[in-house]
Amino acid sequence: MRTSFAAWLLLLALIVLTAPVVVEAQAHIAFTRDYEIRIMREDGTIFPDPLTEPAPDLDFRPSICPSGLYIYFDRSSGGQSDIWKIGSDGTGLTQITDTPSVNEEDPYCGSNGLFTYILFRSNEDDPLGDIYRMDLNGSNSVRLTQDNDPFFEDRDPAWCGTNQVVFTRYDGHDYEIFIMDLQDGGNLEQITDNYEHNGFPIIDEQPVCSSNGQLIAFSRTEESNYVDIWTLDRNTQTETNRTENIWEYGWELFPTFSPGGNWIAFRHFGDTVDDEGIYKLSLSPIDPKLIRLTNDPEPEFDLFPDWGELD
Repeated sequence: MRTSFAAWLLLLALIVLTAPVVVEAQAHIAFTRDYEIRIMREDGTIFPDPLTEPAPDLDFRPSICPSGLYIYFDRSSGGQSDIWKIGSDGTGLTQITDTPSVNEEDPYCGSNGLFTYILFRSNEDDPLGDIYRMDLNGSNSVRLTQDNDPFFEDRDPAWCGTNQVVFTRYDGHDYEIFIMDLQDGGNLEQITDNYEHNGFPIIDEQPVCSSNGQLIAFSRTEESNYVDIWTLDRNTQTETNRTENIWEYGWELFPTFSPGGNWIAFRHFGDTVDDEGIYKLSLSPIDPKLIRLTNDPEPEFDLFPDWGELD
């Protein structure tokens, strides 16, 4: 039996029409505005509706999961912080932690392809805070830092490479960046060591890693009016000030890498609100472009950007 050409065309059309539609994840930036979680595209176009409407609660520090399906964040309510999640489409708001008289905050959702965990800070075992990890549903919590020192404070955890965690530690004297193993907190290593500059204490904090784990971006305070975004190349141990010559005065905080690792977004505070907001900066040594993404509608500060791919 010979099939006509028209029949083949009809069959081909049916295959095309019934084939599943694959929607590729697109890079977006989650951030906090007026204590709500918001989403914007890489060009700064902000979605009109916030993901959360927390009043009277306060929502902070969104973290986009690698799957692109969920955003984790911490919510402050009645003087206590807990970790929540919400779908990238604004549905499925779920409380993840609910430990009475304990603050759980600073969530970071990461994956190495085998495991996906939420890193977070908790004061359950140490009043100043330690770093923990847990499963996506809040189960199987594991304490990763156990400094046993009344002056130590650990915060700002972030996934680094395939099996490490980078974080900030205050030892009673200064703030430095540390790195440790993801599974049990072993192989603890201090990776910045700067005590003071011109008589001012140096503060290194808010570390994040590029997707391949080679670069670590962080915020460094050298004097009261000078807070810049720096990067550390783990291969060469080279530290680079990325925002030194952009503004004469100002604070640059909360760095986050683009998924490809070629850009860093951050929050800039200036002398006036005229230039404040979230910016992105290319890491190209030839053409380091700076692009403003948000224009602060004072007093609704735009804070805590997190760059990731959303479905």
